[in-house]
Amino acid sequence: MSPDLRLAWDRVAPALETIPFAEERVRYAAAIQPILKLPRDASVLEVGCGSGRILRAIEALGFTTPVGLELSMERLLQARRRGTRHSRLVCASGLPFASDSFDAVVSAAVLEHVEHPRAWLHDLARVTRPKGIVSIVTDTYMWKWLKSIGLYRPIQPIDQAIHPDHIINWAQERGLRLLQCGGFVNIPAQRFFFLKTLLRSIPGLLELRRLFRRGPAAPREMGSDDPQSVLSALQDFAGYSRPGNRNCVWSYECFYWFEKA
Repeated sequence: MSPDLRLAWDRVAPALETIPFAEERVRYAAAIQPILKLPRDASVLEVGCGSGRILRAIEALGFTTPVGLELSMERLLQARRRGTRHSRLVCASGLPFASDSFDAVVSAAVLEHVEHPRAWLHDLARVTRPKGIVSIVTDTYMWKWLKSIGLYRPIQPIDQAIHPDHIINWAQERGLRLLQCGGFVNIPAQRFFFLKTLLRSIPGLLELRRLFRRGPAAPREMGSDDPQSVLSALQDFAGYSRPGNRNCVWSYECFYWFEKA
């Protein structure tokens, strides 16, 4: 990891922190859903913890020893200011942990922003104990097409949507068994996002957008930056998600839940 890339992530940290919490709460729920049955003294690592939104939800669930790993020191300072109570925060570009260290590894909106995603996923498997959980949330493959035709311009230094087949194959190479995958939306407006974005770019077709206005009910708690908002999204997650590889291509975001052999 070059110093320039680390500085680039520090520079976008303020902009990332302004993303409304309500637009990400279901993402956080997707990340922590598969760890709910673990004992609360299980060792849980979040890779790419940002400003600590998921860590605070993990703490609110009662996990006693979570660890947050983040490349950007600016993001870790945000996490500390936001009030992670007993999470251990680590600033590093790789995974500076021994093999088989954690009962669960969660990571949301990171895979698409790393230099070498295959090696990165292999490293997640390495630090996970046998029978442990690896939970990944990432962009769907839809974003690759939006970016290629100029309808999506990311602010992150690296942004690459990855096909679900690649993600699953890379995981299986290191002994991760797929438990479930699928797509989801965070808020109703994100439903049919690809089609609505295309329609906005074509004059005269805006009326067709009415076909795509229907979506899941609005969250009961649109939520300030409060872990309880994420916990309520856990109860509603089935209403926002659709299982299967196809939805890892066409939904707004997608999740992959694995178990290590």
